[in-house]
Amino acid sequence: MTVQIWPVMSNIVMRSTKSQKWDTTIETSGSGRKRSNTNQLLPKWSISVKFWNLTDAEYKTMMGFVALLRGAHKPFYWLDPDDYQETGLQIPNISGRTYQCVMKFGDYVEAVDYVDQLKVYVDGVLKAASTYTVNGGAITFNSALPSGAVVTADYRYYWKVHIPADGISIDHVFYNFKQSGTIKFESWR
Repeated sequence: MTVQIWPVMSNIVMRSTKSQKWDTTIETSGSGRKRSNTNQLLPKWSISVKFWNLTDAEYKTMMGFVALLRGAHKPFYWLDPDDYQETGLQIPNISGRTYQCVMKFGDYVEAVDYVDQLKVYVDGVLKAASTYTVNGGAITFNSALPSGAVVTADYRYYWKVHIPADGISIDHVFYNFKQSGTIKFESWR
């Protein structure tokens, strides 16, 4: 499967908003005691973006990308301009020789599905890319690491999202200057 990445356009100006939702249900008994429940292990992330100063070429690139996704039909990866990298982060061992790249917000940690610009360190020593394989956000070492080894990494991560509105809109302001309506991305699990 080919990795679909939202096209990065260097000269555009954009505004974004990020939010999370847990779908928590709270019940209150007659005595006033509260009980809460959620059926989600991870939050539903929503990212709303609006692009200004799009050229004709950038407008066509965005419209073509969404058309290839068939709107909400396929997920893709979004490189957020603010939350996109981890540096020197100790990554968790998920089984045997496999470690998982994560994004970190304070004490909250969530696995990521796709990384690039990866540098992996074992006990502070940079490992050659030939000593491990990467599958999405999982790193598997070719051979077992010493007991108690600390694995840290630097990487750029992407958000796996889709467009729940099933499409986008672009306003033509004047020649070679366009802006998008608000585009909402939601996490895809």
